[in-house]
Amino acid sequence: MLQLPVQSQSEISDACVHAYPFTHTPSSLSHRYSCIFSQEPIEHQQLLYEPTRGRYFLLNGFMACRRRHPFLLYIIENLPEQLSQFPNDVFKATGPLGISMLYRKYKDTHPNLTEEEDIFVAPSQWFIPNFNWKEEGVFRTKCLKKNWKNLSEIQSQLCQKLAKQDFKNMVPGNDTYTIHRWAHTYSRSFQVFEEVNISKIRPDVTML
Repeated sequence: MLQLPVQSQSEISDACVHAYPFTHTPSSLSHRYSCIFSQEPIEHQQLLYEPTRGRYFLLNGFMACRRRHPFLLYIIENLPEQLSQFPNDVFKATGPLGISMLYRKYKDTHPNLTEEEDIFVAPSQWFIPNFNWKEEGVFRTKCLKKNWKNLSEIQSQLCQKLAKQDFKNMVPGNDTYTIHRWAHTYSRSFQVFEEVNISKIRPDVTML
């Protein structure tokens, strides 16, 4: 696997990116790849979703494509069908599972993609090296010794690794470009932040 050393990382939340100086910046990758999507953390792929051999789970928490890339247009054009397929679950329609379905359909229906039309699926440690902290309880339950008989070899190895870490995220390595903070700003049910009336912050703003 290609190792791209960096001196520092940037931090990503579900809402914004905080950038810091890089030796190699994410923008430098755009000269090499026309469109980059990150894989889901391997803990998610193996312990949250049903793992399918040889198939990626993409994460829509990091998308970096050149202007007018056909896959972004493909996503937009297929969103109505996705939403009709999952009418009561916008997360499935537009989140990682939905994006992964569209990625597979795009690749299956466009077998002769050029470099400009193709998508590079980056290792999760480049952009999303840490798993969702909200899922710690799920991982602990899945990795109970009484459940090991139902786990694959990869899942068992992941459980042993997580147990050594006390099911906490580790400090990312030097091949990491960004950190996803899993702030869940898309969903009020996940938010743990205090709400503040905007008039207290900007009293000069009139709400219409």
